[in-house]
Amino acid sequence: MALKLSKNKKFDVDNAAIEVKILNKLEQGNSVDNEGHDQIVRLIDNFKFRQHVVIVFECLSHNLYKYM
Repeated sequence: MALKLSKNKKFDVDNAAIEVKILNKLEQGNSVDNEGHDQIVRLIDNFKFRQHVVIVFECLSHNLYKYM
């Protein structure tokens, strides 16, 4: 799994909430698996921890920082 942790500032928490909404809509719109070729990262879970929003994703093969 891969985690994305937002800062506990209102702007960042609001952006994380929007990101979660978008990822949920994308998941609902793509209910057919398409054998993993849909090119959309899968949202596994999201929750708040000490006012930080934590988004849990599937772990993919490439690290963006190493790739860049």
